[in-house]
Amino acid sequence: MVYFMFGLMMTIAAGVDSAPVISFLASLIHFGISSWLFLFKNKLGRIINLFTSIALLIWPTFAFIGSVVANEAIAIIYYFVIILFVILASIVNIKSFDVKSQIESKVKFLMSAIPLLLLLIYIGHIIQMIQQGWITLGGL
Repeated sequence: MVYFMFGLMMTIAAGVDSAPVISFLASLIHFGISSWLFLFKNKLGRIINLFTSIALLIWPTFAFIGSVVANEAIAIIYYFVIILFVILASIVNIKSFDVKSQIESKVKFLMSAIPLLLLLIYIGHIIQMIQQGWITLGGL
């Protein structure tokens, strides 16, 4: 949830820069759908997971490069850790591409219901914020 809020605020603060917007939308798909889809549809879930992981890396990569240029040590470490964890998770995802899930159906549904419910709550909250005028969609 923190990543969603931080990503949303960066899309507002970034103005015309689309990197945070792409990363934010990818995070919604990644954490809300592809984080559990592989339990039911192994290959489809892992492929979507890889694509959203790549899209998630767009914004931290630009921020990392900017932090290196600006010589901001804390920001360099922060963005490097994000990039490292996404790359490591993608490697594990690729290595286990053909591995079938051995989890019981009840547990699968429970593991998928929680992120899906959080995604729906989050989307509802964003819609409410747009309707109340707290967030405006540029040009729409």
